[in-house]
Amino acid sequence: MGGCENDGERWRFALAERSRLSQNSALEIYQLAQFSQSQFGEGTLSSYGWRRNREPEAAKGILQLDTLAEDECLAKTSDGIRRFRLPAGHHFIALYRSLLDDKSYGPLAGDALVEVFLGRDQRDKAREVLEKTIAKYGDGTDDARKKLLKQIIGNWGRFGAAETVPAGQRPSLPLAFRNATNIKLTATLVNMDAVLRDVITYLESNPKEIDSSKISPQEIAQRLIDRQAQKYIRDPAATWQVKLSPNDKHRDTETNVELPLNQAGAWWISAEIEGGNSFKTLAWIVDSVLLQKDVNGRMQWWVADAKMGAPIAGAQVELFGYRSVEIENPLPKKRRYNVISPTHLPHHRCRWKSIVKEW
Repeated sequence: MGGCENDGERWRFALAERSRLSQNSALEIYQLAQFSQSQFGEGTLSSYGWRRNREPEAAKGILQLDTLAEDECLAKTSDGIRRFRLPAGHHFIALYRSLLDDKSYGPLAGDALVEVFLGRDQRDKAREVLEKTIAKYGDGTDDARKKLLKQIIGNWGRFGAAETVPAGQRPSLPLAFRNATNIKLTATLVNMDAVLRDVITYLESNPKEIDSSKISPQEIAQRLIDRQAQKYIRDPAATWQVKLSPNDKHRDTETNVELPLNQAGAWWISAEIEGGNSFKTLAWIVDSVLLQKDVNGRMQWWVADAKMGAPIAGAQVELFGYRSVEIENPLPKKRRYNVISPTHLPHHRCRWKSIVKEW
C-alpha cells in the first residue's frame, strides 16, 4: 500500500490483494475483471459520441477497435481518449480467459469475453470463445449462445436508405453484409395510383379513428414489410444476381448495389442472401414533382420535371381536401370526430392529398 499514490491505486491494490488471498479466488478474479473492464473497457467511450473511421488508410488510427491487442485498451480517461497497454493485474481479457475452465464462473466469463470481443469488432475472437463456451457449457438460456454464433458466422445482409433519383438515372442501394458471397435481387413496381386511390376511399369512409399509415403513401414500404399491402405489388420486372466480396474475420462489408432500372415509380426491391436471410426496401425513381405556393391567399399548384425543374405543360392534378371535426360531448368509446371533405372551406383549413395524372 505504501507505493500507492492515490485512492484509485489503493482501491485497485486492495482488489488485487483480495483476489490473491481469498479462498474463493474465482469469484474475486471475476469481480476484478468486471471492475477493470468498467474502468478501461470500450464502454467508457459510450458518452464520447465517437464513430469508427472505416477508411482503409485510417486502419491504424487509435480509434480502430479491431486493431487492439488483447492487453491493450481504448478508454476515456480524465485527459481524453487514450490507447494504452494494461498492467498484468488489470488485464481484464486475460482475467476472463483464466476462468474459462472454472465450472462456477466459466460460463459467465465466457459470455463476458464474447461481449468484449464483439464490442471491439473482433468477431473472429468472439467466435473462438463462443464455440469453446458452447462446447463446455451448452447453448445457453433459450439457445442464446447458439443464436449469437449464427449471427457471427452466418450469411447476413441489409439495405440502407436509398436516395430518390430522377427518371433516367439508375438508383443505387447501400448494402451492408457479412460473410455472404452472392445475393439475388428482384425488382417489382408498386401500383402507387391504387395506393393513392385507396387513401382517398379510406378518408371518404369517415373512419372512427384515422390510421396514419393508411393516409400516408410514403409509409407504403412499412405496410409492405408488414404484409398489409401485397395487393399493390405487380409482377416482377427484373431479377438478377450480384457477386459479393466479404471482409475476412466476419467483419461487416459496406458497398452499393446499382439497380438496372430507370422507369419512374416506386420499386419494391427484394433481396435474398445465398445461404442467409432475406430483406426488402423501397427505391423511388421520379419523373415529376408537385410544387405548391400561396399566392394572394390562394394556393397555386404546378407540376415540374424532377431533373431540370421546368414546368410540365398539360399536366393535370387531382386534389382531395379533408379535415377532422371534433364531436362535442362524445360518448365514452364512441366516435370522437368526423372526417369530412369540406370543399366550401378555405384551402388553409384542409389537409390535401393529390394525384398527378398523365400528361
